[in-house]
Amino acid sequence: MTCLINNKYTLLTKCEFQSKILLANYLFKQLLLHEPQKERQRKINMLFISFWKSFNANERNANEE
Repeated sequence: MTCLINNKYTLLTKCEFQSKILLANYLFKQLLLHEPQKERQRKINMLFISFWKSFNANERNANEE
């Protein structure tokens, strides 16, 4: 799996990729603990959509190479 990290495409195994996502998710949730539930959920949804678009773009780029 190819991911854009620090403006460089890096090959990650699926396990490495998932562990990075889990860590980012944990840290993001920790930052939002003081937010009201509705606002927290909205920001998490926005982050997920942003991640999904980025992931799909990375997959397309990897398939084109």
